[in-house]
Amino acid sequence: MIPIKAGGNLTHDDLHVCVTATSLNVHVVGQEEKPLLGGELGGRIAPAKCTWSVREAAPIGTMQVEEIELHLVKETPAMWRDLLKQAYT
Repeated sequence: MIPIKAGGNLTHDDLHVCVTATSLNVHVVGQEEKPLLGGELGGRIAPAKCTWSVREAAPIGTMQVEEIELHLVKETPAMWRDLLKQAYT
Protein backbone atom coordinates (compact mmCIF):
# COMPACT_ATOMS: atom_id res chain seq x y z
CA MET A 1 0.00 0.00 0.00
CA ILE A 2 1.20 3.47 -0.89
CA PRO A 3 -0.80 6.22 0.85
CA ILE A 4 -1.32 9.46 -1.10
CA LYS A 5 -2.78 12.75 0.08
CA ALA A 6 -5.72 13.23 -2.24
CA GLY A 7 -7.11 16.50 -3.50
CA GLY A 8 -9.77 14.63 -5.45
CA ASN A 9 -10.36 11.17 -6.74
CA LEU A 10 -7.29 9.56 -8.25
CA THR A 11 -7.80 7.36 -11.28
CA HIS A 12 -5.60 4.99 -13.24
CA ASP A 13 -5.04 7.86 -15.71
CA ASP A 14 -3.38 9.91 -12.93
CA LEU A 15 -0.72 7.29 -12.26
CA HIS A 16 1.98 5.51 -14.19
CA VAL A 17 2.81 2.08 -12.77
CA CYS A 18 5.50 0.06 -14.52
CA VAL A 19 6.29 -3.47 -13.39
CA THR A 20 9.00 -5.61 -14.98
CA ALA A 21 10.46 -8.91 -13.81
CA THR A 22 13.14 -7.04 -11.86
CA SER A 23 11.87 -3.50 -11.20
CA LEU A 24 8.91 -1.44 -10.03
CA ASN A 25 8.14 2.24 -10.69
CA VAL A 26 5.11 4.21 -9.48
CA HIS A 27 4.75 7.87 -10.53
CA VAL A 28 2.05 10.50 -10.59
CA VAL A 29 1.62 11.50 -14.25
CA GLY A 30 3.65 14.63 -14.94
CA GLN A 31 5.99 13.95 -12.01
CA GLU A 32 8.10 11.15 -13.47
CA GLU A 33 11.28 12.57 -11.93
CA LYS A 34 9.82 12.02 -8.44
CA PRO A 35 8.75 8.38 -8.11
CA LEU A 36 6.39 7.51 -5.25
CA LEU A 37 8.15 4.16 -5.22
CA GLY A 38 10.75 2.84 -7.60
CA GLY A 39 13.73 0.62 -7.83
CA GLU A 40 15.29 -2.73 -8.54
CA LEU A 41 13.32 -5.47 -6.78
CA GLY A 42 14.83 -7.82 -4.22
CA GLY A 43 14.02 -10.76 -6.50
CA ARG A 44 12.13 -11.62 -9.69
CA ILE A 45 8.37 -11.29 -10.11
CA ALA A 46 5.83 -12.44 -12.72
CA PRO A 47 4.65 -9.10 -14.22
CA ALA A 48 1.66 -10.64 -16.04
CA LYS A 49 0.24 -11.77 -12.68
CA CYS A 50 0.75 -8.43 -10.89
CA THR A 51 -2.08 -5.92 -10.41
CA TRP A 52 -2.64 -2.49 -8.92
CA SER A 53 -5.62 -0.34 -8.01
CA VAL A 54 -6.51 2.92 -6.31
CA ARG A 55 -8.87 3.03 -3.37
CA GLU A 56 -10.06 5.48 -0.75
CA ALA A 57 -8.36 5.06 2.61
CA ALA A 58 -9.20 6.17 6.12
CA PRO A 59 -8.54 9.90 6.56
CA ILE A 60 -5.54 11.06 8.55
CA GLY A 61 -7.03 13.77 10.73
CA THR A 62 -8.83 16.05 8.27
CA MET A 63 -6.66 15.02 5.30
CA GLN A 64 -8.35 12.91 2.62
CA VAL A 65 -6.14 9.92 1.77
CA GLU A 66 -6.19 7.42 -1.05
CA GLU A 67 -3.99 4.36 -1.46
CA ILE A 68 -2.35 2.64 -4.37
CA GLU A 69 -2.65 -1.06 -3.68
CA LEU A 70 0.03 -3.12 -5.42
CA HIS A 71 -0.19 -6.89 -5.66
CA LEU A 72 3.12 -8.38 -6.78
CA VAL A 73 3.56 -12.09 -7.50
CA LYS A 74 7.02 -13.60 -7.03
CA GLU A 75 8.35 -15.70 -9.88
CA THR A 76 9.38 -18.39 -7.37
CA PRO A 77 8.55 -18.57 -3.66
CA ALA A 78 11.45 -17.13 -1.72
CA MET A 79 12.17 -14.75 1.12
CA TRP A 80 13.55 -11.38 0.05
CA ARG A 81 15.70 -9.32 2.34
CA ASP A 82 13.83 -6.18 1.19
CA LEU A 83 11.22 -5.32 -1.42
CA LEU A 84 13.75 -3.12 -3.22
CA LYS A 85 17.37 -4.14 -3.67
CA GLN A 86 18.12 -0.60 -4.80
CA ALA A 87 15.67 2.33 -4.64
CA TYR A 88 15.59 5.01 -7.35
CA THR A 89 15.93 8.52 -6.01
